[in-house]
Amino acid sequence: MKSTRKILAVLMCIMVTVMSGVSVYGSDEAAGAEYYGLLKEGVGTESPEAVPAKEEYTIGVLLPMLANAHFTAEAYGFESEGEALGVNTIIWDCGGYAYFDKQLTQMEDLIAMDVDAIILVAADPDACVATIDKAFDAGIPVINVNVMANSDKVMKIRSNDSDIGALEAERLGELMGGKGNVLMVRGTAGTSWAIGRGDGFIAYMEENYPDINILAELWCANEVDAAMQQVEDAIMAYGDEIDAVYAPGENTIKGAVLALKAAGMNDVYAVSCDPADDTIAMLQEGSVNASVVQFSVGLGQWGMRAAVNILNGDASDLYQTYYATLNVVDTENVDDFEFVGISKAPDGWSLAQ
Repeated sequence: MKSTRKILAVLMCIMVTVMSGVSVYGSDEAAGAEYYGLLKEGVGTESPEAVPAKEEYTIGVLLPMLANAHFTAEAYGFESEGEALGVNTIIWDCGGYAYFDKQLTQMEDLIAMDVDAIILVAADPDACVATIDKAFDAGIPVINVNVMANSDKVMKIRSNDSDIGALEAERLGELMGGKGNVLMVRGTAGTSWAIGRGDGFIAYMEENYPDINILAELWCANEVDAAMQQVEDAIMAYGDEIDAVYAPGENTIKGAVLALKAAGMNDVYAVSCDPADDTIAMLQEGSVNASVVQFSVGLGQWGMRAAVNILNGDASDLYQTYYATLNVVDTENVDDFEFVGISKAPDGWSLAQ
């Protein structure tokens, strides 16, 4: 039934466009590529208004992967908010950052289907630019959520990755007493989150803790095994010189901690971001000392709200960029922090097929 509604919505949009020449958007003012010029300059830090859809819109959502708790929480935000606002959602993932070409094909498919808007969590920041241009020229707004594309034709809803890195550096600097050596597991090369968080970490350390030294910066796929191998190699090279480890996400910190435990290095400090069940357990046992919590569910909700506002003709009420809320959990508050609805989907939730 749900799939049938989506198909009918797409066909209705195409028929209206072809037969009458009237925009499928809420008003001519917000139609097509013009919407971006209506957005307010600056940065919003509170959610776009949650308003019901004026028409039966179909909004396509593209994610890098769903086999990741952070993106699963985002998907929950997209789907639940779409349902609440009365829109049809199509949510696809491409299976990982390495398969960005599949995401490009998916985006081409959404353009061909003439969906009303596309929400993009970019698998590759550069490869998607030409396809974003196609959507822009076709009059389909693109809202870029969480993982950024190198395009000036998208509205952006994200976490401030530089701030995430700085928060990790602040906690680690305090734990280390302002001196020592840090091994950085930076994550997937080329992604906005890996670059922004790592650069923010380094900048904060240089300004506030000049006696803390970066031993090495290790780039690897966002996978547990890849991070574990990198840290194992670093342990061979640096041994007891490693006083602390920085990681930008769940998989990288899991791999790092597993390598440290295998080497018997249980006194090394560790900080990260996006704690899922395994990292939460590591926080509880003390093998991870602190983790930044993104508003993963909220990123999905905010992205869907922004799309509906644009389609309703209210783009002028929105900012060009939004930064979502960040929290920090550590060994002291982890048991009291409510992850569900912030960084986790409800237990038992799965994406509707």
